[in-house]
Amino acid sequence: MFHYQYSLAKNNQTNLIIYFDNKDIEQIPFKRNEYSSNSTYRNAKINFICQEGFMTWLREEIEANENLEVWDKNNFYINWEFLNGTKIKLGNKSLVLVPQLGSNEECEIDAEWIDIPEWTADYYIPIYVDLDNMFLLVQGYTTHKCLKNSKITKYDEILRKYYINTKKMFLNIDNMLIVREYNAENKTKVNSLQPLSESKEKQMITKLGHPTVLSPRYAVKDFSEWCALIDSTDKRKELYEERCFTLRININKWYEGIFEEFWQSLSDIVYPSLRMVTSGSYKLQSNPSVTINNEISKARLVKLGKNSVALEVSTKIDRQNSLDLICKIYSSINSNSIDLPIGLKIIIMDRYKNILKEEIVTNSTGCIQFDLMKIKKDECYVLEINLNKITEKIEFYF
Repeated sequence: MFHYQYSLAKNNQTNLIIYFDNKDIEQIPFKRNEYSSNSTYRNAKINFICQEGFMTWLREEIEANENLEVWDKNNFYINWEFLNGTKIKLGNKSLVLVPQLGSNEECEIDAEWIDIPEWTADYYIPIYVDLDNMFLLVQGYTTHKCLKNSKITKYDEILRKYYINTKKMFLNIDNMLIVREYNAENKTKVNSLQPLSESKEKQMITKLGHPTVLSPRYAVKDFSEWCALIDSTDKRKELYEERCFTLRININKWYEGIFEEFWQSLSDIVYPSLRMVTSGSYKLQSNPSVTINNEISKARLVKLGKNSVALEVSTKIDRQNSLDLICKIYSSINSNSIDLPIGLKIIIMDRYKNILKEEIVTNSTGCIQFDLMKIKKDECYVLEINLNKITEKIEFYF
């Protein structure tokens, strides 16, 4: 359980220390597979601990009827895939909490929180995190005006961060709760962002969506374009889903005998009556990865909310070293019917999200098949399976 105490530093500064334990960590509502890498998942966990710990203290310090909520509360976890920090709304003021893992003598803040007009806040609060001893240290706060003052802060154009020495901050966090009542203007006007064209947004999401781009905020040469992209909640969410919820399958690895762990035997996941229809097929052997005459077949249960379908993927490389890719979607073992659910949408796209093939189930059918023939090296295709706004994307590249 989060609990806190105040401590007096050598300079008579009052620090706020918030302690947390393993039970607080267990309350983290997201899992590793919801982020593209271990580092972004770790960033999300640290931000969540800071958010919940600070808000625990804050709730006890403000009036019970005062509004306190996380900004963009339905999507706040998405931001942690891209940057560090959490914005909180407190009455008519806003705060940005910024976890710090390094020295507590200098604070670094991602520029997005300062230079995107809708993201700016009145107050910025560095929270120094000690993971080994499980506590958070809050030494003080600063304002947007201070951060935009080059005499107080320094800006690193390469890292796209603002830096401020702790000694130049307001050193008692309790004072923030007092001075906010005076409604002083704490923000500096920042330039509005130029909107991106639809084609530019699409191009950026395609490029930045691949998890091999470790940090998208550094991969865009023009930082204002990056800010314009993630300023849009929809585009930010689309980029997040592209990075975190797209399975990426390297077909070359299959022919090296390297397979992802999630594949299953088709006979284990297909609707029972369909087993008999294809009972003579090698694809229904017990081995989930079968290779016959240079052809590989694999199967996977695709969960779409309360529904699921069975996906079979077959590949074959010809003498010209081009690839045939065949995708079949069957009714699954969890279904109530041999037929695929009405409204199921299957889309095949190229790497630029241009739709090549599309089919929607409108009547009784137990299987849909898509064939992609003569795929060349370095080509990439995306299979999208959608039902009731729940989507799974699988990217195949060769």
